[in-house]
Amino acid sequence: MKTLKILTISIVVILVTLNVACNKKNNIKDLSSEILGTYTGTLNSNNQKSITDAVADVTESGDNQIEIHCYGNEIDTTFVQRLFDDGDTIQMCSTGDDFYNEYGHQMTNQSEHHDMMTDTNGLSWMHHMDEEHNENDKHFGFFKPSEGTFSYTFNLMSGGVSYTAVFNGTKK
Repeated sequence: MKTLKILTISIVVILVTLNVACNKKNNIKDLSSEILGTYTGTLNSNNQKSITDAVADVTESGDNQIEIHCYGNEIDTTFVQRLFDDGDTIQMCSTGDDFYNEYGHQMTNQSEHHDMMTDTNGLSWMHHMDEEHNENDKHFGFFKPSEGTFSYTFNLMSGGVSYTAVFNGTKK
């Protein structure tokens, strides 16, 4: 009888623990809510050694995924990025074909490969870097929500010459 009682309590504890762990998917941290909006700033181009005014509109395009429309005299482009928590910084990385074109492989399904105890649904920057990247892989942008800033480095091509242009903006 005592063994049955211990077994019953053990089963209940295991079921409750599994239920809480499996329902963690419903508690996805919303990183995009901290950064959505319009950022005004400058685009600094290394090939022309010029600085021009630019704007970046950041909108939500999915769970912890954003669309960025950056425009000004020198640029007009729209792209999608997935967000990752990195302490006081929100890092971002390409998605889909853009990810494949940049890194040469598809991104794994991160939400199924995370550690439930230390990572909130695959949103940890460290987890992303460990799972998806080699140590020399580059990333091009980030947000600092506490400062209301956004920075992104564009790799551009003009007349057969590649160059970079860096957008630095502050949230309106």
